[in-house]
Amino acid sequence: MFSRPEPNLAQLFWIYSQMPGSLFPNPGFAWVFYAALILILAIATYFDLRYLSIPKSLTVTTLVLGFLANLLRGAFLGIQNDYGPTASFLHNACLWMGVEVDDTVLGCLNGALFALGGFLTGFGIFFSLWILGTCGGGDVKLFAAVATWIGMEYSFWLWIGSILILILVHMSRLVYHALTAGVSSARKFSRKNAAVAKSGIKKSKVKFLPLSLNLAIAAVIMLLWFFRYDLQLVEPQAVPNARNAMTSLVP
Repeated sequence: MFSRPEPNLAQLFWIYSQMPGSLFPNPGFAWVFYAALILILAIATYFDLRYLSIPKSLTVTTLVLGFLANLLRGAFLGIQNDYGPTASFLHNACLWMGVEVDDTVLGCLNGALFALGGFLTGFGIFFSLWILGTCGGGDVKLFAAVATWIGMEYSFWLWIGSILILILVHMSRLVYHALTAGVSSARKFSRKNAAVAKSGIKKSKVKFLPLSLNLAIAAVIMLLWFFRYDLQLVEPQAVPNARNAMTSLVP
């Protein structure tokens, strides 16, 4: 009889990327995580609307808390042996290489990589926008700090969501001006905001809608969707094909 070949790292990564995994150790942790991040965004929005700036101490605190929250989240998941896709891959990759790693350490490593990936993604996106003059330095720091909480993939989609919120609010204000003051007033309003945008955020203190407000609105809605399974808003769905693939590859 022929022996079944052992799976390679690429096969293991594909398998575990297709498997559902928990982001949080329990629903209570998920709700506290969600509420803490929304509270931070609410505070940032208050300062941004009131003083047109976000305190550096707030963004630094948000960044540090994001890393700590993900380390704690990863540690609890490691203790429960419920790693999720990324850490499950790391765990089985270590076993494949013959290296034994403590579950708690592995969970912390996964949490740290999750936070680091989010930070690099958030900083990279908004640093590029800052170079183009479409956002301020405080916006770069805020989004990078928030991205530390939610990781690489969710940060990208949260950025897209904040842009959609900006467009919707802008269109709503145009319609409001057109209905209350006439089409000519709406045109003047649109030209004024276009001139501000063209001059660049770094050159103008006039802001149509602060990033923190866009971000807060998008986060309230989108994080409920991102964390819907862990918050127990909907029932999780299994992915049998991935598990069958794992059974066929792992002896």
